[in-house]
Formats: sequence, structure tokens, C-alpha cells
Amino acid sequence: MRLFRHQLWLSYLPLVLLPILIIGSVIRGVAEDRLTLLVSEDAARRLRGLVPCFESYYATNRSFEPLIAALQSNTPFIYNAVRPESRRPPARRAHLLIYSEDGVLVCVPLNARQPQLPSQLIERPPVLEGAGLGALLGNLPAGARRDELILTDPSGVVLLSAEPSLIGQVLTAEVLRRSAPLNFNRQPVARLALAIGILDEEQRQLLSALNMALVLSGSFSLLAALGLGWWMSSRLSKPLRALSEGVGRLARGEWRAPLPVTAQNELGELTQAFNRMAAELMRQQTMTRQMVADIAHDLRTPLSTMALEVEAIEAGFQSPEQATESLREEIVWLQRMVDDLRLLSLMDADQIRLQLEPVPLGVFLSRLHDFWSTSAEEGGRRLILEVADDLPVIQADAMRLRQILGNLIDNALRHTKAGDQVRLQAQPTQDGGVVLRVIDSGEGIPSEALPRIFDRFYRADRARKHGDSGSGLGLSIAKRLVEMHGGTITVSSELGRGTAFSIHLPLQPKPAPMAQAS
Repeated sequence: MRLFRHQLWLSYLPLVLLPILIIGSVIRGVAEDRLTLLVSEDAARRLRGLVPCFESYYATNRSFEPLIAALQSNTPFIYNAVRPESRRPPARRAHLLIYSEDGVLVCVPLNARQPQLPSQLIERPPVLEGAGLGALLGNLPAGARRDELILTDPSGVVLLSAEPSLIGQVLTAEVLRRSAPLNFNRQPVARLALAIGILDEEQRQLLSALNMALVLSGSFSLLAALGLGWWMSSRLSKPLRALSEGVGRLARGEWRAPLPVTAQNELGELTQAFNRMAAELMRQQTMTRQMVADIAHDLRTPLSTMALEVEAIEAGFQSPEQATESLREEIVWLQRMVDDLRLLSLMDADQIRLQLEPVPLGVFLSRLHDFWSTSAEEGGRRLILEVADDLPVIQADAMRLRQILGNLIDNALRHTKAGDQVRLQAQPTQDGGVVLRVIDSGEGIPSEALPRIFDRFYRADRARKHGDSGSGLGLSIAKRLVEMHGGTITVSSELGRGTAFSIHLPLQPKPAPMAQAS
């Protein structure tokens, strides 16, 4: 059972690891894609902000060489660029192209009413640092760092880059796709791009922090799930351990008390089913032992009688002819008990099949009454037939039905004295069946004996001679045959007032299929 608990606990591992890996991969991928998208959108926005200044610069100087030289020498400057508008010649749009000492290039659009500053290139202004420039221009827009700025000719050959090895090389198609064209008179003169293919340090730190958070949360979830799994596996295996111990005790014959039901689930139902099975097995074992004892007791009595008869013949106390009647009576009784035992064993082995046929109850019961009336009259008793006029025709095995009622009538005649009467009744029921009753006015059965009256070899009066009480199997056989017909048999009795057996049979029984008896 310890192995099962470990296997059950280890089964939680894939259930925990798989969601953690999937969720972590999805979150990591979504975060990286989203961050890359934000970086790309930010780069496109910054490029759009720089294009007017670069186009104005080219319109004024017809070349980017002075600007490239200033950027390569890392010289701060402010350039006041004015770009003429083709649609409205009087209107002019002013921009400040600012390159600060910290290596950031910014294009600042100026209000049309603001007086233009003198054009100046590669000039260190007095207000490049501190709050002076911010007070003059307001909040600066996002610009581009010198180390990420790439300037190419119209065909994509690099003219300016922080990486010297790229100068003179053609940019890849992916970088060119993200670049912005610089036009003059509606003709491309250059292309401006930002080197954003690789995330910067801050962005890498953000992804690293996200990875660390995912690892920590996944590890905590794994440990919590394994702890919960260990606890759950212990709880689940506890009823199974109890069941295993119960099976061992039952196999050794040490069953004393039912197992406690500690779970309100299928395991609890399994424990309850096992308790019922164990109780039934112990009951069957007790009944088997009692049956063996009863068989031994019942066989010992006729055998002892037969032995005494033989000894009497040997001693000359009586002749063989005188002992014949007593010996024949004991042999008949033994033969009857052997036949009953064989019939019960065949029914237990499901080797009895009912031969169903239409049975008109009125005619059937009339013939049965005529047969048993002779036996009743010989003992000074009366057998009375009371049947309804509208008795139905039922599907039954006539021979087995005769055996059932014969056992009941025989018992009734055995337990009534001369002058008493036995009534055989039959009437239809409201549910479409029929009820048959055998009622006597004999000595009755004690109330404590009624629950066991159909047990094998059970006799309410143990002191009665076996010849007077039968083999002790008749009622067990009758009960099994009634159940095979799909019916039920009940008994009611009162000491000194008599006993009544009631048999409820359906019109069309559905017995379980059984093999033909040999």
C-alpha cells in the first residue's frame, strides 16, 4: 500500500509541471512579443518625429555630410531648420534639431508664431543642460540615441552608424522594412532607421525579472501541489489500507467487526460494500457449519435407529420381518433428505431451468386438493379448497408449483392435530398476479423463529423427531422455487392459533436463465 501511495503522489508531478511549463511559456512568449511590439511602435514613433528635421536639413544643405560629421565627432548642437511648404508658400514650419551632450538627438517642432532662432550648426548652445532648455522648449519629445541611429542612402547602404563595421554595408530587408524614407521634392534621398533588433539592457532586465518571477511562482506552486498531493494520497490510501487489512483478516477467518467508514465518497461506498460482503460471507460460513452439523445430527438419528434394528435382529429379539418396516421408514426418510440436498445443490449451481407453460389455476388446485385430501383424512384432518371464480391462467412450471404447495400442505398436516383443518386458498391480486395461501389451525410458530423459518435445516422445535418434522429443507426449497418464478413467499403465525404461508406469483414470471438439471 505504501507503493500505491507513492505512485499516487508521483502522479501529481505531470499534472503540476505541465500547466506550469505551459503557462510559463505562454506568459514569457506573450510578454516578449508585447514588449517587442511596444519597442517597435516606439521606434516608429521616434522615427516619424525625426524625419521632418532630417528632410529640412537636407533641403537647406543638399547633403547630410556636415550632420554626419557632427554626430561622428559627438559634438552637441542645435540646428534651426525651416522647411518650406509646397501647398502654402507663405506658411513656414520650424523645427529645432537638438543633439545633447548625453548623445540624444531630438527634433522639436516650434510654434509658427515663435520667433526663429538664427541658423547655426555645430555650435554649443548655452542652454543644452539643466532646466533652461526644458523651460524654453517645454517637454522634449522622445528622440534617438546616437548609438542606435542608422542613416543610409536610398538603396540602403549605411552612411552613419555607431557600429563602424556596418558603414558601407547594405542593411537587411527586415531593418529596411522598419526604416523611414527621407524625401526631397518627392524623391528619396536617404533612409533613416533605428537599431532596435535587440532589446536594450532595461528591457532585458525586465524580461529577466519576469523569468525569475515565473520560476519562483512555479517552484512555489510545485512544492505546494506536491505537499497537497502527499496529503491527498495519504487520505486516499488510508481506506485502501484498511480494506487490505480487512481482506487479510477475512481470509484468515479473524473477522470480528465491520471496517469503519471514514470517507464519504466511492471509497466509503466500497468499504460499506465490503462490510456487507464480509457479513454475508460470515453468515454463509456460519450457515454452512450449522448445515453440516444439522446433516450430521439428522443422519446420526436414522443410522442409530437402523443399527439398533440390526443389533436386535442379531440378538434374536426380533425377526427380520419385524424390523423391515422400521428400516424401510428410515431409508425412505434418508432418501428424501438426499433428494432435497441434491435439489438445493442444483439450484445453488444454477442448474435448474423452469419449464414454463400455461397453468389454469382452478383446475390445477382442484387436482392438488384431491391428491392431498386422502392424506389429510387418514390423519383425521380436513383439507379445504377456497378459490375465487376469476382465477387467471399463469405461466409457471406445474411440477415445481406442485412441489411448492405440496411442501407447505405437508408441513401444515404435520403440525396440526386430528380434527383440525388446513385451507388452500387462491385469489387474484390488483397488480395482475395471484396469491396462494396455505393456512392451518395448528400449534403455530414462535415469533423469534419466524425470521429463520426458511433457513436450511432450521426447525422451530429441535426436540421433535425427524420423522415428524421432515428433512428441514422443504421450506428452503419452496422459497427458492417461488423466487425462480419471480414471486415472493411470506409467513405469519401465532402460537396456538395456526400458521399462514402466502405466495405471490406474477402472471408472466421472468426467471433468470439456468441450465437443465441432469
